Amino acid sequence: MQNFTIRNGLRPERRGAPVQEVDGAVHAVSAAVLGSDFPGLRPRFEVAEGALVRAGETLFVDRRHPDIRFVSPMGGRVARIAFGPRRTLARVVVEVEPEADNAPEDHAEPPSTDAADDLRAALLENGLWPAFRTRPFGRLPHPEARPDAIFVNAVRPGPLAPDPVVVLSGRDAVFTRGLDVLARLTDGAVHLCQDDQAPLASGLPGGVRVAAFQGSAAAGLAGTHIARLHPVRPGTELWTIGYQDVAAIGALFETGRDDGQRIISLAGPRAARPRLIRVPLGAGLQSLTERETTAQRWARPAAVLSGGPVTGRPAAYLGRYHSAITVADQATAAPAAQARPIVPTSALDGALPFTTLPVPLMRALSIGDADA
Repeated sequence: MQNFTIRNGLRPERRGAPVQEVDGAVHAVSAAVLGSDFPGLRPRFEVAEGALVRAGETLFVDRRHPDIRFVSPMGGRVARIAFGPRRTLARVVVEVEPEADNAPEDHAEPPSTDAADDLRAALLENGLWPAFRTRPFGRLPHPEARPDAIFVNAVRPGPLAPDPVVVLSGRDAVFTRGLDVLARLTDGAVHLCQDDQAPLASGLPGGVRVAAFQGSAAAGLAGTHIARLHPVRPGTELWTIGYQDVAAIGALFETGRDDGQRIISLAGPRAARPRLIRVPLGAGLQSLTERETTAQRWARPAAVLSGGPVTGRPAAYLGRYHSAITVADQATAAPAAQARPIVPTSALDGALPFTTLPVPLMRALSIGDADA
């Protein structure tokens, strides 16, 4: 196992750290698939507003790559379909409906072989392909692409995040099975990046390499892992995926279905009962947090962020790749919610996790030059 200590970067606060136990009594009343998680996606819908859907039923496909399916995160009624500029996706909202069949959609039988093409087809058919993101640019991979390596991020980015050991407790078999599936999708290595502790799974498949990261919040970034283990070069493509999605893939091939549920933290300095909860992907935040905030002097309302305290964003629904709901002070969330000037300062030298030059980076960000 390789070990890395990341010293540069922010140190997340510890106020409101969650109790590392899963509260199964929390129920989301709505969930959404958000266009902000898939920039530029143009959908072709297979359901209409008002339709009853089951968990795992296809809502729409990618117009450019129809093999990529997006499924309902929960059973209910399609309450709203909203488009953004140029008919890109804004959001699809599904709300709990007593008349709906809340049993997960029946999936196809797991492939009888471990051929890469069969595994790929099953992931596409069952809506798990969007769990992958490419580096660079963080887009969905092409359905026929084969990456140079795959990075599994199982590093706890801060004290307010779920502990992967707790989340994966009792799921060793499906997590290992998921790693085995990933190993068959690439000619390179599958890098399991985790905290500085014993490997999260025993009997790791061939091609899986374990690396431990600790230190600042940057230790939990997939970009940090890639920079240390397999830097992106022209003509290469790497994929990243979260550890809970790996377990979901393993569950699909072990049992034939993924229930669409994920364990996240409900925490932060204004959280009344910081803890772990089990919710569907894209869960609506209002119903989950309406009785979960503490009173404050001058009765200031709390800010609800999808994501952690450093990288989270004010939102109505949980982001596809977020594993935390942060309940913070309004003053903490205000800078992230407003457009402000970008001013390079000497403080950036200590905040950036790599040997990146702050001034060129800020200039590229200010003009929206993603390539640079």
